[in-house]
Amino acid sequence: MAEEINISDRQRKFMCKWAAVRSKGKLRYILSRGLILGALLFGIWLIVNYYFEDKARYALYPGQWNSSHVIWLVTYVVIGFSSSFWRWKGKEDKFYYYS
Repeated sequence: MAEEINISDRQRKFMCKWAAVRSKGKLRYILSRGLILGALLFGIWLIVNYYFEDKARYALYPGQWNSSHVIWLVTYVVIGFSSSFWRWKGKEDKFYYYS
């Protein structure tokens, strides 16, 4: 005797939205979400670093300012990519659980 699994409206809505997102592909999801998150983290870091750190250091050493910012930008984008990868995995697991 097969039992029917009751799915709430919230779960059904998630499945419909996730099916649309996953049809566009994993790579697109990870790249777009990773870049957005990385840029957001970098922007927050940049604002905090500029306003709460020594502003004179940036005026005296502009070359150092640029190289450190590039390093942090790359770091935050890598964090964004890895976070997006794990979000994809979590949503895929949730999708398979409901289906």
